[in-house]
Amino acid sequence: MATPRGDYSGDLSGDLSVDSSVDPEDNRLQAGGDVSTSDIYDFVVFYSESDREEAFKITKRLERQGRFRGYLDDRDGKAGSTVIQNLDFALGNCKAYIMLLSESFFQCNFQTFAMHTGLHNSVLDTSITNRLLPLLVDIDFNRMPASLRIIQGIPYQAENEYFWGKLEKSLNHICNT
Repeated sequence: MATPRGDYSGDLSGDLSVDSSVDPEDNRLQAGGDVSTSDIYDFVVFYSESDREEAFKITKRLERQGRFRGYLDDRDGKAGSTVIQNLDFALGNCKAYIMLLSESFFQCNFQTFAMHTGLHNSVLDTSITNRLLPLLVDIDFNRMPASLRIIQGIPYQAENEYFWGKLEKSLNHICNT
């Protein structure tokens, strides 16, 4: 879930509109409304602006076979909602939280807020062991916050089929628990 217009920790004077040019073939923006069963997703991807392309690649790959349904704020966020409302929606309506952890991810206050909120929700939900799937994007595991070092991360390797198998197996476990 990117915050494409910068870090929202203070200055809110920037352009908060959603960039519909991100993926013109798959623009699912819709008006806000009540949550229905069609609003339930298997996973949400949280990512920094610089990792947006990878987030879309991951989502498309996981959705390709029709086994999983993903949520990306830039693609699926409710038009007219704030980033906090979309975060709340994603955390409440997605079974798994995939986090693209990179140096730029940890430099964005909103992403670290989303990460800690997701971790908190994951700990509170005792129906499954864990909802977080950290994907390490060129970052040393030891440089991550201590709160995430208790969760095994998967080094992101887009060209490696073992990576995709492990991610799909982990996601399948969460979604079917």
